[in-house]
Amino acid sequence: MKIISSKEMARIEQLSFKDGCDQRTFMEQAGLGLASTIIRIKPRATHFTLLCGKGNNAGDAYVAGRYLLQKGKQVQAIQLSPLSTASPLCQLQARAFHHFGGSISQEKRFFPSNTTYIDGIFGTGFHGAIPEEYASFMYQINKEQEPILAIDIPSGLDGNTGEGTACSFQAEATLFLGLPKSGFFLQDGWNQIGSLHKVDFGLPQNYTLQAQEQMHLLHQSSLPKYPKYAPRNRHKYQSGYCIGIAGSPTMPGAAVLASLGALRSGAGIVRLITEKGSIQHMSSRPHELICEEHTFSSLPNMHRASSLFIGPGIDEQGPLSSLLPSLLKSISIPTVIDAGALNILSSLSNVCFPKDCILTPHIQEMSRLLHTSNPQKINLNFLEKCAEYSMQHEVTVILKGGPTYIFSKRNPHPFVVADLSPSLANAGTGDILTGILAALLAQGYSTTEASQLACYIHGKAGQFVTETYGERSCIASDVLFQLPRILHNPSLKPFIQESSLCCLF
Repeated sequence: MKIISSKEMARIEQLSFKDGCDQRTFMEQAGLGLASTIIRIKPRATHFTLLCGKGNNAGDAYVAGRYLLQKGKQVQAIQLSPLSTASPLCQLQARAFHHFGGSISQEKRFFPSNTTYIDGIFGTGFHGAIPEEYASFMYQINKEQEPILAIDIPSGLDGNTGEGTACSFQAEATLFLGLPKSGFFLQDGWNQIGSLHKVDFGLPQNYTLQAQEQMHLLHQSSLPKYPKYAPRNRHKYQSGYCIGIAGSPTMPGAAVLASLGALRSGAGIVRLITEKGSIQHMSSRPHELICEEHTFSSLPNMHRASSLFIGPGIDEQGPLSSLLPSLLKSISIPTVIDAGALNILSSLSNVCFPKDCILTPHIQEMSRLLHTSNPQKINLNFLEKCAEYSMQHEVTVILKGGPTYIFSKRNPHPFVVADLSPSLANAGTGDILTGILAALLAQGYSTTEASQLACYIHGKAGQFVTETYGERSCIASDVLFQLPRILHNPSLKPFIQESSLCCLF
């Protein structure tokens, strides 16, 4: 699915109007889709409060409110600016809402704790500072901590840049119209949009096909097929032979987690090559893992292996640091580079990566690779630098975080991975992702396919862990135990859900 800027969305809508599409028809369809989605995601809610500005975003809210009234819901509206200053369509829909029994008040007041707010104040055209007449009211609404469902985008959030303000709404869910906006995934956006739900408002497909994307949203329907075909009489080497160069006496666990991630993701055999003195600290290693210590005075033999991962838990000042550049030049199999290996490479001026290579940095590691300052929040400028690095070095880059971005060496527009949980923000979960990637590469997936599928599997495992332990109580090992559940049933509910009208109205 394309991710576009708010400006681009406005451009293709204007094209449709020039070609004869009707704005009022779009608004009617949008309101119907919004009401349908609201009932689906808040089935027990009975009381709704529309928060309306003076643009067409408020018009959408009034239409949604009218359909909610028809379903027997209690709906009232707060009109934050005089209705006489609102857009003609907004005024028209406000009158229709009132005609169907909805109450409209211009008094900025608050309601009991059983209401759900529907945010129709600004929409995607907002940028800059929130006007004072709205700011204090929005601040109080946020303070109430009642559910807020945002129409298209949380008010106060810039749809192009993701920049928010102190008063921007913290939405429980964002019901976006047409295509997701770039601001959802940049800067403050990810923290403020809540869950995402697509609402179709009738824009013909030929206009969305013309839209210039900035990113792509990774969707379950576009994932490569799992598992790849394999003969019934395969042996362990055909299932995938992974070599891991990982671990040190001070960080043995990272190597074990990465190795287990590969084993649990279908690799037939995993051989861990680790720094001398490390194995005695790996008491928790599985019996199935082949381990050997290495002085790294010479290069390990990899002629039978299908893939390689390197970096989790290695000592950046250890014996591998000086050997790593020559090791990379000698590698001829698909490779995943993570953690300590990335930090070693960031100090080098010229790196020769293997032909099929995936890098898995978090934002600090990526900043070091780019030799640039570490941004506090992800913005378009930083993503553009990541894309340039990926294409210049002909590597696939997975920028880990919330959300995660995948940069292909042949595509300037990154894939955004939204199926994630904050429970993955724990030490060791990135090592598991490295193992999953290595296993998929060993099974014959390309670097782009492996990156998309591994991030999806990893993210879904994190969601299952959250369901069991909550966001703050899980550890990396919990994610490992969920991998068989995901791989056995990869057809899971996607992060973004689309409205279905016929069953509700």
